[in-house]
Amino acid sequence: MNEHGHEPTEECVAALERLFEFFDNELDTADADRIREHIADCEPCMDEFILADVMKRLVKRSCYEKAPTELRLRIHAELSVMRSKFQN
Repeated sequence: MNEHGHEPTEECVAALERLFEFFDNELDTADADRIREHIADCEPCMDEFILADVMKRLVKRSCYEKAPTELRLRIHAELSVMRSKFQN
């Protein structure tokens, strides 16, 4: 159970794992729609979405150069690890 008193479902895990792909418009329409629908119906995932959105905007505003792919993947992996720790 996480801090929201909510046991994450498989849908939650799937949506949160692909959240940054969602933000970057890297998903096909069907996958993006599934994530959008899940986030709209799941308050804890909406909170994660808002937090990730704010963080992404702050990073974007602070950086003028696009991060190298390896760095982006490493950060995404670290965030996934941190998210899984908070969910347990």
